[in-house]
Amino acid sequence: MKTAGISIDKRAVEISVLLDEQEKLRILCDYHEVQPADSSLFKLLGKEIAWEIVDFNLNQIYRNEVIVNLGNYSIEEYESKSPWDLFTRSQIILEALIDATMRVKKANGVIYLNHIPPYVMEETMTPEKAQFRIEHLFVCPLVSNATNENTMFVSAFILHPLDQNYRVSIL
Repeated sequence: MKTAGISIDKRAVEISVLLDEQEKLRILCDYHEVQPADSSLFKLLGKEIAWEIVDFNLNQIYRNEVIVNLGNYSIEEYESKSPWDLFTRSQIILEALIDATMRVKKANGVIYLNHIPPYVMEETMTPEKAQFRIEHLFVCPLVSNATNENTMFVSAFILHPLDQNYRVSIL
């Protein structure tokens, strides 16, 4: 299948790095037949922001290059595992993220996540066990064109790798 001169495979969506983040989101929305619940989402995504699309069964739909380039997982691992399996977080943060997921499922716009403090997460399935400082920015539901229901969401955050010589204990 071809869209805007980009080849789209049914099993994996590969989008050129040359496109800006807004165009990537537009192509992904067209492919999955969804639209943002709030069109301001397009303006919120920048090239320095890590963002992903996840459905409400926590299946990974897309992760942008910021995430893929910082981590030690392969594309296949990112596509086949949930974020909950790939990274360790503290229980308090995990509960806040589950709550945000439940809220965005019913939302009709962008939900800012400034109530979740920055924290450290660690890769669970790599020999490096790399650690990252993550600051959640917002989530926004994507609405099915067919059913008008929230079927997936965009999650955006700032992600910084930590120096491997200085490990942080995750409680």
